[in-house]
Amino acid sequence: MASVIEYGPVDIGGQSYVCPQHSLTFMVEEINATCSHNGHSARALTKLDQPILMLNQTSFTNYHRLGSTSTIQYKTDELPLPAQAPAPPQLPTQPPPQPPPQT
Repeated sequence: MASVIEYGPVDIGGQSYVCPQHSLTFMVEEINATCSHNGHSARALTKLDQPILMLNQTSFTNYHRLGSTSTIQYKTDELPLPAQAPAPPQLPTQPPPQPPPQT
């Protein structure tokens, strides 16, 4: 299997983005492989008489922006007031005393 994807600039919502524009996939089903015939159950597996060549071409078009906005509103007269946070601990303003040098 081999795949190629072509990317290019696409304008979406007034801004330019690099997006896939085309893809091409080439596949070969080998002779010694087994496959289900026309989507039948796995019991209907058959051997292939010749390789099957498959080509998938895709064009990516019609890009558009998908977005949304939301607003959360509270009725403030029904909510309890938040508890006041405790004050942070006070740090000492002077360094601790140093022990006298040993002689």
